[in-house]
Amino acid sequence: MPSLLLLVAGCSGEEKKPAATASGSQTTQTTLHSFPPARTVTAGPTRTTTPAPAPTALAIGQEATTAAGTTVTVYAYEQPAVSDDQILQPDPGNEYAIADVGGCASPSATKTSYFSSGFFELQMPDDTRRQNTISVREPALHTANLSAGDCLRGWLTFQVPIGTRPKFIIASDFINSGSSSKWIP
Repeated sequence: MPSLLLLVAGCSGEEKKPAATASGSQTTQTTLHSFPPARTVTAGPTRTTTPAPAPTALAIGQEATTAAGTTVTVYAYEQPAVSDDQILQPDPGNEYAIADVGGCASPSATKTSYFSSGFFELQMPDDTRRQNTISVREPALHTANLSAGDCLRGWLTFQVPIGTRPKFIIASDFINSGSSSKWIP
């Protein structure tokens, strides 16, 4: 409301017109206009909206269930991790982090559920995301179509800066249900 009063107060309500005098010089004639009285506007009842709660972060070993009924679990997280294959080494300045993950299609699923290593990523402290890379621990998690009740489990590998632990392990199932879950490593 103060901005409305300021706006009204900022208007002069005057109209200035040049006028001639008997000597021929010009003067300014001011005509005052009257404005209708200010009116009070009362707003109707306010509506409060509550934002949806952020997804709760799970502990390692806890199971999440997607909207499609698929269950997803992060069983373990290790960092730094040593490669089973001595030829595969992390890029300079990085170390490997690995996660043992699994998923199961709902026993009552009427269609196959797509389960992929591509659903998983690490959210770093600066909120950047790290995608998984070639697996350095076997059995690696591969992509599969799961029938009702079928499960799949394996290791994921990520490269992260040495000594930097991620904030979350995130599983996003955009293909089957559009839902996501996160775990604290």
